[in-house]
Amino acid sequence: GGGDLYALDFDGVFCDSCGESSLSAVKAAKVRWPWAFEQVDAAMEEWIVEQMHTLRPVIETGYENLLLVRLLVEIQIPSARKSSVADGLSIQEILDNWSKLLPTLMDEWQEDRESLVDLFGRVRDDWLENDLSGWIGANRFYPGTADALKLSSSELYIVTTKQSRFTGALLKELAGVDFPSERIYGLGTGLVGPFLAVPSLIKDFLTDSDFIIQSEGKSSPAVAGNATAPRSYTSVSPSFV
Repeated sequence: GGGDLYALDFDGVFCDSCGESSLSAVKAAKVRWPWAFEQVDAAMEEWIVEQMHTLRPVIETGYENLLLVRLLVEIQIPSARKSSVADGLSIQEILDNWSKLLPTLMDEWQEDRESLVDLFGRVRDDWLENDLSGWIGANRFYPGTADALKLSSSELYIVTTKQSRFTGALLKELAGVDFPSERIYGLGTGLVGPFLAVPSLIKDFLTDSDFIIQSEGKSSPAVAGNATAPRSYTSVSPSFV
């Protein structure tokens, strides 16, 4: 209704970005670990992107895509293996155990989060700058969501792990919406995680009649453990609108 305030997740609620993030991750992984891709042909690259769609639910922050791409390469190519976990690992086992695999891979590959975040952002920036239509075209908005944004009489905020500039570009180019940048709480705003903005949103803006909506998957600890959180914290499928 009019006057309600909604804090909305972006990926999985408005935007299906799995294709773009998977392709960007392959591009970035080739930059980071070129030697690992020496035996990766077009067919294997296609297989990797397909598996990334299946693995999408485990990803909390974009840089994890790079690690998954390299892990999939190691599963397929024994000579590229530098980790202790790839041999015989199944896609289902990755889905079930990603929270344990992630720190193991970071340690065994001697990687650091900040460098991977920066690289992933640079690769996306380069793609966006040099082939905007291709980058935009690798994303899509779920049916009805663009119209819902345009027609909404509610006050909307977007809270996302995606860097803010990418979120704004997609809203403008795909949805035709000039969404206020000050209402996008993203990785590019200096936030370390997706929901660190939520407590301040709760404190400064939200009342007990307001709503926070995110895609299906992990819920926000900032909301789940907050006694002053809005009464309706909802995980939704992309068809919520």
